[in-house]
Amino acid sequence: MRRFDLLISVAAAAASLAIAGSAQASAFDTAVESTPGLLGYYTFTPTSQANSVVNGYTGVLENGAAIGGAGSGPPVNDPNSSALVLANGASGTAFATAGGTNPLQGQINQSGSIIGWIDLASLPSTQGRTFSIAGESQGGNDLDLQINSDNFLHFYTDSGGSAVDPTAFTASDLGNWVFIAATFTAGVDRTLYVNGVAVGSSTPGGHSLNTAPFYQGQSNVFSGRYFDGSLGDVALFNTDLTAAQVAALYAASLPTIGGVPEPATWALMLIGFAGLGGALRAGRRKSIVAEA
Repeated sequence: MRRFDLLISVAAAAASLAIAGSAQASAFDTAVESTPGLLGYYTFTPTSQANSVVNGYTGVLENGAAIGGAGSGPPVNDPNSSALVLANGASGTAFATAGGTNPLQGQINQSGSIIGWIDLASLPSTQGRTFSIAGESQGGNDLDLQINSDNFLHFYTDSGGSAVDPTAFTASDLGNWVFIAATFTAGVDRTLYVNGVAVGSSTPGGHSLNTAPFYQGQSNVFSGRYFDGSLGDVALFNTDLTAAQVAALYAASLPTIGGVPEPATWALMLIGFAGLGGALRAGRRKSIVAEA
């Protein structure tokens, strides 16, 4: 069991003080859209569907993929937040991927980042397959954010190496939204973040310009890697986001009072910046808020 009583108490206090409404969603959207290097941002609303809300990139829903109703999305204090629902289960027949007349394709060369919210409906180990979250799959020149069949989160950017979160997902994580970010610069750094805190890193190999389309919920190269659960607010950047930028994006989803992060938000940020990332990671599913 993963427990972090202080974080749970902080979350409870935040919930009692939170000002729910569209203003908070706007704060998160604004934070994402004002971050340099943004290529595509998929909010999965009834209006945007599988299309990016920036730069005009199109997407399509395939098979049983669907947009959830109001309140089905990640916890960004917007009662109308919605999600991409991928009820794959054991059959693995529903997914969403870039497509249409103007898909987001390529544009990742020496640096890049993926962010997004995930809500697992089952574990990869239960289904016996890797769950792809998002990326631009390209054999030997990967850009894949995924949870492997052993339930560990991975980020691949070269011919096999990855950054990995050393804490596996468990049954207690099911049905809880988690904010994930993956960043890299070829030959320099590759880092995974969970709820704004760095959880794993490695030194990547080389990376050349990707030409593959950006997908969500499956891989267009490595077959059968269907994600089971929901995805929300997925974005792709052609820059290596800094730790401060990732923390700011996560903080933008937390409750504020009068536009200023309320005490619980500051507590969460201080915990992370104080180097207690492991403890925060252990309690990530209680907050208010992959092998290529």
